[in-house]
Amino acid sequence: MKKQILNSCIAAALLGLVSVNSQAATISLSPTSSTNIMTGDAVSFNIFVDAVDVGGILAGGLDLFYDIGILNYNSDFAFDPGFPTDLAFSRLGDDCATTLTANCSGPGEINGIAFGNFGGLAASGPTLVGSLSFTGINLGTSSLAMADNDLPAGAWFSTDGSPIVMTYDGSSVTVSAIPVPAAVWLFGSGLLGLIGVTRRRA
Repeated sequence: MKKQILNSCIAAALLGLVSVNSQAATISLSPTSSTNIMTGDAVSFNIFVDAVDVGGILAGGLDLFYDIGILNYNSDFAFDPGFPTDLAFSRLGDDCATTLTANCSGPGEINGIAFGNFGGLAASGPTLVGSLSFTGINLGTSSLAMADNDLPAGAWFSTDGSPIVMTYDGSSVTVSAIPVPAAVWLFGSGLLGLIGVTRRRA
């Protein structure tokens, strides 16, 4: 009987560990739907973390990937002033298009945006982490995808030290040609009118 109780306790403990380890948090970009811009225009994205299903996040990092043939990263990631971070855990990320470090997989990666807090980030719904922006440089559509960082920040851990399965919701940007301003069309039609008048007089 004692052995059966002990086995039941061990099974319950293992089940509890499995349920803790299977909990997930989500990092998302906003806006989530495809954003349309013109060449030369900038577009901003907010990074949110949703840790409502975990007991709190100790620290971790992510990589963000984009198409360098379509977008230019403005190297302007900044933490929201209200987001709790510790200097020991915080990283703004390396722009691999300008500084190709050993941790970069190639240009078009922002490597190691990382955050954390010695006390742990509380389990909460969507919380603004920070923002960054891109500028459209060529026509096309670039996806904005994210993944766990390997180095230097590493993946995600909860306040109890267990790993967190992080889910990522990315976005995309479509860059279109600059439309010809109305003033140019008006000037062009006026110029054609003058040419027509000149030909009639000749």
